[in-house]
Amino acid sequence: MFQEIKFDYVRGRQNWEEFMVKVRNWEADNHDQVVESRTIAYRDDDSLVHTAEVANAGDNPFYNGQPLMEESASKLTRHALGQFIERMDGPPLRWFADERHTDGALRAEVMNDVIRHRENKELLLRNRNQGGETIVRSVLSDQYGVFNHDEFVGLIANAIDNMSTVGERVEVFGGEIGDKMRGYVLLPNVVFGQDPRGNGRGGGDLHPSVYIHNSETGTGKVRIHGGLYSSVCDNGVIYGWNQDAGLELIHRSISRRTIASMVADACVAAFKLSEEAAEKFIAAERIFLEPLAIENLATKWADKYGLTLGSVEAWSNMIEVESAQNGRRGEPTLFDVVNAATFTAQAQEPDERELMERLGGDLLFAELPERFMAQERVLS
Repeated sequence: MFQEIKFDYVRGRQNWEEFMVKVRNWEADNHDQVVESRTIAYRDDDSLVHTAEVANAGDNPFYNGQPLMEESASKLTRHALGQFIERMDGPPLRWFADERHTDGALRAEVMNDVIRHRENKELLLRNRNQGGETIVRSVLSDQYGVFNHDEFVGLIANAIDNMSTVGERVEVFGGEIGDKMRGYVLLPNVVFGQDPRGNGRGGGDLHPSVYIHNSETGTGKVRIHGGLYSSVCDNGVIYGWNQDAGLELIHRSISRRTIASMVADACVAAFKLSEEAAEKFIAAERIFLEPLAIENLATKWADKYGLTLGSVEAWSNMIEVESAQNGRRGEPTLFDVVNAATFTAQAQEPDERELMERLGGDLLFAELPERFMAQERVLS
């Protein structure tokens, strides 16, 4: 019924140059249209048909003094349909897109009636060429400030270039490129310490990182936050999302010069915050928690972040596994809880994964209530 936009996700690490090439390739298949709502018709195959006058129609041999018009049809994603309905003050999406209630003919009749009777509006259609057809991935207002992924990574690249040798051999961990772009920008030349992994085994390097996030379809802000990457198990945590620590820009008209300055400052601040996160992460191994309170702790934090029941169950089970692997069976620490969250995150859908990595970062800095803390523990 509705189209889905494909995205690229690399679970592990890739070099920065490779990531930027992927971003540029992504943008090459995207294009925008600014249209008036009354030049659009909704078709029974759930596509939008835009009618416009042909440029240079006077050169056409069939031109007879009347405007020569052409039509272009584009399929919709469910997300774009929801935005279109919202812009046009149409019926609720959950009813309109439910085939138990509507078929293509009814949807076309309803939306074309809405288009005729609502105020004529200027809309920004964000399109993508995919599989030989044009797909409308987003329908936004003319007030939306376009700031694409390639512009964002270009500014980050400029900021990194100014970091001298520290900014060499930059990598990206967990890079996702699609309607949303997100991932950890790593500085492998900098090591904050070693990931403590019980029984004297030690661990891999802890690298500073900047977590970047951008949406091209009106679903989120431009974001830069502190991150931390552990090479032991390719896990990452995000910190600062809810603490006003980092960069958050709404997609509205802001000068590129201003954005460039803000991105550069935010990268420096995020890397500094990353060092603080590393210290908290290492110290978390010595913060013992009450075993009987672990389930309550997981449930409380899962509710705070709106995690699905499946994620909560997987996270709770993994805490016991992490504790045992780190030589503390039955004696969980905050370190185990955070690692269990970020490990579980890797098997989740992108938005859920991001939530769990944010949760992990915030747990490191949280002041947990006394009821969650182990009452007595002698370190061996």
